[in-house]
Amino acid sequence: MSVVEIYCERIRDLLSDSPEQGEGLAVQQDRVRGIVIPGACELPVRSEGEVMRIIRLGLARRMVAATGMNAVSSRSHCVVLLRLRQALEDGCMLHSKLCLVDLAGARMLAATRRAVVSKRPLKLNACRAGSERQDRTHADSLTLDEGRMINKSLSAVSNVVCALTDGRSAHIPYRDSKLTRVLQAHSLFALLAPCCSTFLSRLTQ
Repeated sequence: MSVVEIYCERIRDLLSDSPEQGEGLAVQQDRVRGIVIPGACELPVRSEGEVMRIIRLGLARRMVAATGMNAVSSRSHCVVLLRLRQALEDGCMLHSKLCLVDLAGARMLAATRRAVVSKRPLKLNACRAGSERQDRTHADSLTLDEGRMINKSLSAVSNVVCALTDGRSAHIPYRDSKLTRVLQAHSLFALLAPCCSTFLSRLTQ
């Protein structure tokens, strides 16, 4: 299994002990294995406990920052890749893949969900995409740039879902972001489960 993060459209290996080797990884197409991330650590696991231990190790290295809405806000998408092998009774080997993603930020989850339900592409103004909740997050220049990149990739996710479900699109825009490119080889799409605040001032989430 592998655990990587996508931070500002850069892929970083969260299991690598060498920051230099684990930075700036690329997404490539392999003839046999499909979509792969060369250079990402692949650790063998044999139990649920080992899987959870490695996930916790990766999450501990994930990029986070404090904002006005969250003391520990994830600033990257975390991707867990599992390659499964099962020996069958006839001697054949069954291969399968599982991809788990924890999306960064929550600014655009509601808009993304509306776009998916309505099957309409989510179009964002590039200048305003990251500043939609700046008054609440109190984002500085760095977290504001991070927010723009988060919103851009979530917009790409929405557009891929819409293209897959509208029944008319001849082209699926997987290459619009690193996140959708990584997910291209998997059955899309996962469950969006935003965690919303209960404060009345934030019911628009």
